[in-house]
Amino acid sequence: MDFITLGKEKKKIPVAISYGIISLFSKGLYKSGNKAIEELVTNSFDAMASNVYVEFPDDHTDKDAKIVVIDDGEGMDDSGFENLWKVGKSYKREHEIAGRRKSIGKFGIGKLATYILASKLTHISKRDGKFLATTMDYEDIDKEGDGEIRTKERKISMRELSREEVEKVIQQLPEFPPGDRTTYNDKLLGVRASKTWTIAIMSKLKDLARGVQRGRLRWILETAMPLRDDFNIFLNREKLKPSKIKFEKYGKWVLGKDIKAKELGPTASDKWEALKDGKKNYFLTHPELGKIWGYAELYKDILEGGKSDTTGRSNGFFVYVRERLVNIEDPYFGLDSNKLWHGTFSRFRLVIHIDSLDEELRSSREVVQEGVLMNTTNNLLYSVFNFLDKEYKKKKKQDDPDRKTTARVEGVARSLTRRPILYALRRSIEEDISLKYMKFGEISKSKDKKQALEFLSSKTKEGEFFKEFSVEPTGDQYVLTFDIETGRVVINSLHPYICLLMGDYNLNPAQLQLFAVSEILLEAYLYEAGIAYSQIMDILETRDEIFRELARTSSRKSAYAIAQNLCDSANDEKKLEQALVECFESLGFYDVAPISGKGEPDGIASARLPYSDGKHQSYKATLEAKSKQKPGKKVSAASVGVSDIARHRNDYGANFAVVVGPDFPTTKGESSALVKNLQDDRNKNKGKGITVIKIEDLARLVRLAPASQVSLKDIKNLFETCLSPEDSKIWIENSTAKKRGPHPIIGILNAVAEMQGQYDNIIEYAHIAENLRQKGIKMQKPEIINNCHALKQLVPNLVDTTSEGINIYQNPKKIIEEVTRALEKS
Repeated sequence: MDFITLGKEKKKIPVAISYGIISLFSKGLYKSGNKAIEELVTNSFDAMASNVYVEFPDDHTDKDAKIVVIDDGEGMDDSGFENLWKVGKSYKREHEIAGRRKSIGKFGIGKLATYILASKLTHISKRDGKFLATTMDYEDIDKEGDGEIRTKERKISMRELSREEVEKVIQQLPEFPPGDRTTYNDKLLGVRASKTWTIAIMSKLKDLARGVQRGRLRWILETAMPLRDDFNIFLNREKLKPSKIKFEKYGKWVLGKDIKAKELGPTASDKWEALKDGKKNYFLTHPELGKIWGYAELYKDILEGGKSDTTGRSNGFFVYVRERLVNIEDPYFGLDSNKLWHGTFSRFRLVIHIDSLDEELRSSREVVQEGVLMNTTNNLLYSVFNFLDKEYKKKKKQDDPDRKTTARVEGVARSLTRRPILYALRRSIEEDISLKYMKFGEISKSKDKKQALEFLSSKTKEGEFFKEFSVEPTGDQYVLTFDIETGRVVINSLHPYICLLMGDYNLNPAQLQLFAVSEILLEAYLYEAGIAYSQIMDILETRDEIFRELARTSSRKSAYAIAQNLCDSANDEKKLEQALVECFESLGFYDVAPISGKGEPDGIASARLPYSDGKHQSYKATLEAKSKQKPGKKVSAASVGVSDIARHRNDYGANFAVVVGPDFPTTKGESSALVKNLQDDRNKNKGKGITVIKIEDLARLVRLAPASQVSLKDIKNLFETCLSPEDSKIWIENSTAKKRGPHPIIGILNAVAEMQGQYDNIIEYAHIAENLRQKGIKMQKPEIINNCHALKQLVPNLVDTTSEGINIYQNPKKIIEEVTRALEKS
């Protein structure tokens, strides 16, 4: 019995689909706003474009903000526009020509990715000398997608534009840098302009657009899209280049050359074959997967967990199909991570091209269907990883950083290492003085001078001097400490210079260890040279100040740029942590350092204030960043975690904790619960507190603090008096709105201008105070220091400040002009 045809037909029932399927389909298929932009760039690639220009707005919260993608591809005529909006049908593969690039798209649904990012999608295209345009209004689709069935075909208007009308559109596009002689008008309508092109404009941006970060978008375009001689991508007019990793490599292994059948394991030899084509390109072949090419790399340092993770990953599997990365978000490509040893995987990357998987790709082009090809691919990836895992473990045995550093130092003549260190320690015992870096451990604290000297004598006969190195946060303000008894060197991860070396310069453990040894030896040489103790301490204190200044000026930004970066980081946990540290550096805090990690605050900042009112005024604050994972959502009261934040504050000996996030509860129940917990903490910890601040309010403070003369003493009052985000908002608005008269920065600059010819080096704050006093202007040294710091925030590339004074790198009159403009902007 055939149950399919059983019975008597009564009538035909139409299969109807609501337009709501577009919303459901787009939201379900595309999770990231980056995908919408990537799909438009893919269309440009498939249209045989040579150049694609992506324009991403500086402020995507502006109601008039637009995301624009421009290409010089084949353009669209009437039939091209009709084919564009045949959802679910693509004609790209039907017209492929041998010798030309292979099309990436094949489903005809990529344009729907734009639904999640914008309410309107406009295409303007030139072909056959005509300018045609269409606009898809997704808001109309939403109105018709209310669950009702619409059987009537939906139509959108195709318009023909005049050259003058196109020029008006082009005039709204950003300008190229001053040094670039071309404009978009030249590229699209000029004498040498392409005869065909397309502009795609996403306007009336949705909330998800706020989650698109330019750094992440840049990484995707550099990594996931083809970058080749005949296809260039520009992001905000800057040409992108294939992303490169600057870390030191153990090696590179090419598939088909260095990795052949025998390297893939005993079961692979009967199916895999290594070959080389006429152009001397190596590859592997397989009966089911066909031609496969690529390479694997191993790095000495881990590639995950650093700053790059905020934009894109560097380790894992990078599987390309028709030149497009299909596993952007998944470094494991669906493999069981428990079978991939993390020590190797965090240093490993495999770039592999498997075009035969194209038939198995699902419509999002990010998921591969389970089946024979996928199983074979998984086995291949496991095999390549296992081969590299063995290689890494071989290299690791030969490359232990602690052992290498110790061996290097022990290989140097003792007269240059051991002898000067022991001499410095002997002086510290005999003269009863404390060294800056070198310390005696717990055992020697109980020894008298004679016993301590005997202990030092024994050290001259021992083998290894530096036995252990570690990088960790310490309560010591110095860059490192060395315990002579245990041979342990601790490098202070909270010191700004160490943060700089590990963060911006990616120094590996061995490099940090050699730096530490050189600093210990420098101190020892100064003592061996017979220099007086006070002079040695002055030299080392000045050196420490130089380290801190290098860290502060390594990546200078104006207060305005720092505030904008904070706002842009609202939905990214790592980026928000970094932006928060930048903000407190901008506000003038000292010893600002990122920490992060499980059970730790995200950073710490110290404010050094003069002694007054019979007590110390300096204070410390731990920094806590609370991002929201979804635009439009608030940081919940529970996620603030008052008890954990209080513990972080107390563990680091801080007076205050600052919690910063994009938005916090304002509903009566949640808000009152949060405030109650914050008040309870203040009641239990006298003189301490937790202050919650919204990102937009902290950004305002950072942006306006230089112009409004908000000092570290003022900010202490903020922490002492404000608990909730509402309290903080009112305080910041009042403090930044105060009219304080003419800004003293101008007077200070005029004083510096007069003294510039009198001093060869730095102009000290004390000399500035004296100059102002002679003019009848009373300004204390702390006030001058605060204002000089504010000057540095307004024009960071023209001014340097230290603990002693100020340096300027431009005619003071020019600086005053720049300061005036910056103050007006603020």
